[in-house]
Amino acid sequence: MATAKRDFTDPRVQGPRVVDLRDDVVSVDEVSRRLDIPKTTLYGWRHKGKGPRSHRVGKHLRYRWSDVLEWLDAQD
Repeated sequence: MATAKRDFTDPRVQGPRVVDLRDDVVSVDEVSRRLDIPKTTLYGWRHKGKGPRSHRVGKHLRYRWSDVLEWLDAQD
């Protein structure tokens, strides 16, 4: 599985801090932008029970980035 990590430099900490992004919760817009998949396709997949696992948070649809990466790896 691909690992998504980003380096941030905190002036209070010596050296870069590595943040694991796999557990980030992202919006439909973010998944659409990162994977270059139309939002309508993501909504359609959700309706059909396909695509990456998603979660309803109030009225908002969200994805765990780790679920998106897992689904993406399974597409090969």
